[in-house]
Amino acid sequence: MKYYIYVSDSKLEMLYSQIPQNLKSQIATEIKIDLKVVSTTFSDKERQSESKYSKLNLLGDYLEKHVGVSDVDSLTIGSYFKGTILMRWGPLENPYSFGEKPTIAFFGGEGKNRSVALAGSMHHLIGSDTGNSPTQAASATYYILSVIMKELRPEVGDIFLGTPVFGQDKDNEWALNGVDVALANLKGPVQKVEFIAKTLLKGNAYGNHSVILGTPIYVALVE
Repeated sequence: MKYYIYVSDSKLEMLYSQIPQNLKSQIATEIKIDLKVVSTTFSDKERQSESKYSKLNLLGDYLEKHVGVSDVDSLTIGSYFKGTILMRWGPLENPYSFGEKPTIAFFGGEGKNRSVALAGSMHHLIGSDTGNSPTQAASATYYILSVIMKELRPEVGDIFLGTPVFGQDKDNEWALNGVDVALANLKGPVQKVEFIAKTLLKGNAYGNHSVILGTPIYVALVE
């Protein structure tokens, strides 16, 4: 059993809908999921949750077996990566929000070979009370990096607002440096978590330090 603390409903539905039906049936049989539960629309929250987590299990199995999910400590990271590591997490302030609630949930930790950052909409935290706000698309790379960079240096943050300063390679270096700084400033308790995430940005920050930024499909506590 998994104790989920973050599930991106939008990514789950988008990716699940693209799994070929024959593979859905095959995987469901292998991992003992009733596809009727997954495909039925329920009105009560308990059955809705059962359907969502069944979809999540099926999607995770599909990605690992048919798409490819790199381990976070692999030398090469593909489109998706996973890990079980110690992380701190919490809201990342949005400098453009003018006193509004934070819109980005930010997770950070250290793998064996690199620093790991995950960022996505606060809306997808389990138990979140952010509601149907217009910031649900905050897990877009553009928005996440503009927020991180604005936290680091306001003038550098503008490179993600349509005003290129250095060119893509240098922009990515600044972005990774920004992620590294955000990780260093994370507070709160350290918890062991597991996750699967979509890769957004990877490379080296200052000092040839390897950093990866992803947006999570799910994050769950590990006992």
